[in-house]
Amino acid sequence: MDKIPEDIQYKIYKYKHQLEYKDVMEDLIQKRILCRYNLSLSAARRMMYCSRDGVLVTCLNIDNIDVIGSEILKVINKKFIAH
Repeated sequence: MDKIPEDIQYKIYKYKHQLEYKDVMEDLIQKRILCRYNLSLSAARRMMYCSRDGVLVTCLNIDNIDVIGSEILKVINKKFIAH
């Protein structure tokens, strides 16, 4: 990697970050859900109900789950202790 020009190194790191970002964010959202509910991320996204108007509405708004950093760390630490 030392012999590669800096602009190429930058592009490699940028694309690597973009590839990993989605997985890291999915994992953090999963941990955030686990702080309040015993659900997987995919289950939380699928849970819907039909409103009186016949419109499908999500049951759980993932963005409105109020969690502080220390709670997420507890969930992460439980995962490492269990393994």
